Amino acid sequence: MLKESTQRLSEIYSNCTEDCKVKFSTGTLTEDALSWWNSYVKPIRIEQADKITWTEVKRLLTNKYCPRIEVRKIEDEFYNLVVKGNNLKTYARRFHELATLSPNMVPNNEKLMEVFIRGLPQSIEGTVTASKTQTLEETINIAHRLMNQIIKRCSMQGTRVVRLIRWFERTESVFSQSNCAEENKVAFAICTLTNDALSWWNAYAQPTGIEQANKITWTELKRLLTNKYYHRTEIKKMEDEFYNLSVKGNDLKIYVRRFQELAVLCPNMVLNNEKLMEVFIVGLPRSIEVNVTASKPQTLKEAIYGSSNKE
Repeated sequence: MLKESTQRLSEIYSNCTEDCKVKFSTGTLTEDALSWWNSYVKPIRIEQADKITWTEVKRLLTNKYCPRIEVRKIEDEFYNLVVKGNNLKTYARRFHELATLSPNMVPNNEKLMEVFIRGLPQSIEGTVTASKTQTLEETINIAHRLMNQIIKRCSMQGTRVVRLIRWFERTESVFSQSNCAEENKVAFAICTLTNDALSWWNAYAQPTGIEQANKITWTELKRLLTNKYYHRTEIKKMEDEFYNLSVKGNDLKIYVRRFQELAVLCPNMVLNNEKLMEVFIVGLPRSIEVNVTASKPQTLKEAIYGSSNKE
């Protein structure tokens, strides 16, 4: 109730002069709030009371209607508020609410914008700061524009990455079905490249010649393509995720699917079949891990099948 009232009054005040704000707001008080205001005014008289600032009235009302422990929680949340994921809209809305209830935390417009910018992702924080906005509204608009650009860019990047994963999977499936020899895998794989990926391969092969380039391993080709289509920071995130991946709840199917995707995109993390199975088994629940290890699977497929039967 207090939050909605102060927000509504702040909107009305957008064109109201500072010296009129308190006089207007106290004229809208009713019942208990009006009785409190009359008691506050009595010792100093109405003319003197009307000279306090709107920020001070908000502070007094917050202290009256929010227990001190609640005020402290609100201030702590405000101080540590940051954007979660890419959800800038939720962050901006909560920031507005907490700014209304924590007037002493942001005594002026400059401090308000400083605190807002501090909670933004690092990817846009510097650009928003450099834009030297004059109001919180300008700051929020610029932040939204930058965030939308990043989301769009990530979406395009994500589409390329999904295509890369699917290409790896299709190619390895053909290798398996055709019993393709290790030394022929790269020569076959590059014959299926098109557009940008083919141009990249031609540029890569040019200095040494196609025969020499074809001598790299399939694992090395996957690493080169992953480095091309992923930023180094993204590769590091994937490697960390792969290293720490485990079954959440009892959802083995999602674990298996994500494990297979990360194994394709992080070839240097699993240099051979034994290491691949070891990493997979480590991520299983303890109750299943012991039994799968004891069954001594020879391939990842056997390990996955064994874990499914132990659920």
